[in-house]
Parts: sequence; C-alpha cells; structure tokens
Amino acid sequence: MNNKEIKYIGFYDSKLSSLKRYSALSAMSKMDYIMESLIAVGFKVNLIIPSWIDDNIFYYDRNDLKPIKQNIKHTLVPSFYTSNKILRIIKILFSLCWLFYTLLFTTKRNEKILVYHSPNLYYPIRFAQLLIGFKIVLEVEEIYSEVWKTSKFFTKKEYDLIKIANSYILASELLGDKLNDKKSIFLYGNYFIPDITLKKNKNENNYQLVYAGGIEFVRGGAFNAIKCIEYLPDKYTMNILGFGEEKTIVKLNEEISLMNNKLGRIACIYHGSKSGKDFEELMSNFSIGLNPQFEGGYMDFAFPSKILMYLSFNLRVVSSNINSIKKSKISNLIVFSENDSPKALANAIISINFKSNNNSIDTIKNLDNLFREDISNVFYN
Repeated sequence: MNNKEIKYIGFYDSKLSSLKRYSALSAMSKMDYIMESLIAVGFKVNLIIPSWIDDNIFYYDRNDLKPIKQNIKHTLVPSFYTSNKILRIIKILFSLCWLFYTLLFTTKRNEKILVYHSPNLYYPIRFAQLLIGFKIVLEVEEIYSEVWKTSKFFTKKEYDLIKIANSYILASELLGDKLNDKKSIFLYGNYFIPDITLKKNKNENNYQLVYAGGIEFVRGGAFNAIKCIEYLPDKYTMNILGFGEEKTIVKLNEEISLMNNKLGRIACIYHGSKSGKDFEELMSNFSIGLNPQFEGGYMDFAFPSKILMYLSFNLRVVSSNINSIKKSKISNLIVFSENDSPKALANAIISINFKSNNNSIDTIKNLDNLFREDISNVFYN
C-alpha cells in the first residue's frame, strides 16, 4: 500500500466539537466520499480546514490535529466567536492568511494538492502556488456565478481559481466540455451505498415521493415538488427534506399548508433537515426521488448530486429536463419530464413502471469502482 499523503483543502466542519464552523453539508458529503476513495486506493489524507467559527459568542478555539478516522487527519485553523463586524472580517482574513502560510511551509514543488472549489480560497492558494509551484487538482461541483447572482469580484475570483488548476474533478461531462483545456475526471455525487437500502419494502399502493436537498427559489425544486402533487392521485404523498434560509422555510410551510387544505388531505409533509441514521431510516421508506428544478442554461454548469443519493437508496428517479443529467452515464436510470411544469412532472411520475428492472445499485457500484481507478491515476501519475 502507498503511504503518500494527499493534502485536501476545503471548508469543512469536523464535528469534533460543538463549535459550528463555516461549511456546507452538501460539500462535506462529497468530500467525505473523496477521502474514502483516496484511502481505498492507498493514500492518506491531510484535510486542511480554513473554516472560521460561524457564530456570535466570543470563544477562542485552538488549532487541533485530531484523527477523524484511520488514515485521515485534519489541520484546523484557530478561530473565535465574535458578534463584532470588524472582528468578523479580521477572523476571516486570518483564516485565509493561515491557509497561505500552511501551504507555504508544508507543500513542495510539483506536489499535487486537492482543492474543493471555492472562490474565497483563490488568493491564499494562488499566492502559495506562485511561490512554491505545487499543482492543483480542483474539485468543481458547479460554477456558482452561472447559477446564482454574484458580484463581479466574486465571479472573477471564481474563474481565476478555475484557470490556475492543473486538472479537475468535475460533477458532469457537460461541465467538462466547458473546461476542455484541462485533464478531467468525473464524479456525479456521493457513491456511498447505505446498508439500510435493501431492508425496507415499499408499499406500491401508497407511493411515497421525496424531494431532498436545498430549499431555495432560484432552482425551485422543493416548491415545484409541492405543486406537482395537485396533479397526482391520492395514493401519492410528497415528502420534503432539506435546509434553507428561515424565511424560505416559512414560505415552504405556507405552501404545504395551502396545498394540503386545497386537496383535503395530508398530501405534503416537510420533515426538516435530517442527517446520519435518521436520514437513512427516513429515505428507506420512499419509492420515488424527485429532481423537479427549473430548467435553464445555468444548469449546464451544475449537476444535482441528489440524483446519486436517490439511486443509492434504489429509488426510481424523476427529473426535469436537465442537460447535465441527460448527457451523463446514469441518464438511462432517470425518467425525464417533458418540461419543468408541475403537470409534466406529475405525468412523468405516473408513467413509472415499477415492474421493470431497476439496477441503480449496480450502476452506483460500477461508478464507484471507476472513480477509484480515475483518482488513483490522477495522484499516482
């Protein structure tokens, strides 16, 4: 087995203490999978975390080097709580300066480091790269400025970070077409297969639909899911799992109440944000996973990782017409709606033939093996 250590840089909450740090659940899930894959092919991982404490009570948290699990350690930036706006800016700048000096004194020329794509990391990584000459393998889930409204400064930093990468781990082939001047490997999402997947029997007389993921208005998936239940028979129930801003969740609950009152039954349920075993237990009860987000060219720059999560639970999957999904290796497992209207989505749901063979688990395992081979080649060569 190779003992080479790979430095992996990204915003991450190690959960080794109760101190909340700047991070995103979706990013951490993908990072966890990549770390497991690196270990599986013989590497060790040093997860370098520039995540500042994200709260409003003053508290200093020293830098710890604790093992997350075997063959993974983390290098964590010291940080502190503050409710003062000026101190918060200082705290963030300190985290980025800490990352610069960490790279400056721990990396070598031509060493390959793995970076989770975040425009906030551009300056410390770029300055350290210019001085040391290490190579960057950049993990890109989506081009944020193409999906969300961002400032010109943020957009420039994002594209500058993409340009300085030597190779990529990309979320879709379509994104690879956009960045065709660099070597790329592809990872649609998390290829973990939960142990609980095959332990539950689905009730085909009571179809439980699920939308799991971010709750927001730009892509609109959760809200579109609620609307499509109006066009489905009573044997269908819509379950929403996910996280979002407080005002967005309030609006979601209002929409659910209106729809349930309109249909005269509990047609939609919001379960909140779940994780770990609670999430797996809940997901194992569903039959159909939905990706009902609004269509648009912006989705050429993103791939909904929830699709892989649904497939890992052996669910049938219905999606609106998203090009990045249609051009992927899993498109044959997806039922696509004619468009992103609630009625079209409902028609696609009704069209599912549950008697047909569903081999999504085998497909996920094959993708897992392929990715391990790809990432091994990236860091061994």
